[in-house]
Amino acid sequence: MSELRKSTRSLSILVLAALFVACLANAAWAQGIYQPDVDQALRSLSRADWAKWKKAYEAAKAADREFRVESVEEFVKINAWHRAFAEDGEVVHEFTTRYGEPICCIDVRT
Repeated sequence: MSELRKSTRSLSILVLAALFVACLANAAWAQGIYQPDVDQALRSLSRADWAKWKKAYEAAKAADREFRVESVEEFVKINAWHRAFAEDGEVVHEFTTRYGEPICCIDVRT
């Protein structure tokens, strides 16, 4: 019986290691698929745009207790990331939740 336990334990460790390696390989592959240049969003901001982003950041931070973005720069980058993917597809449906949040359904073809 103890021999069966050792074999089962060894097999379990082997399967977990294989899954871990597969996850790492998948993550490395996914990194090369599509990476929008979010730093470009920061480089292209004018002073007026910067003031608007700062105001939007502060409003979002005040409106949501769970808001975890640490800086205006990161806020701009996150928005640029989402915009890059939203512009990559076709908006097929738009609606607003009962709380006033805009939702867009996008058909992405990358």
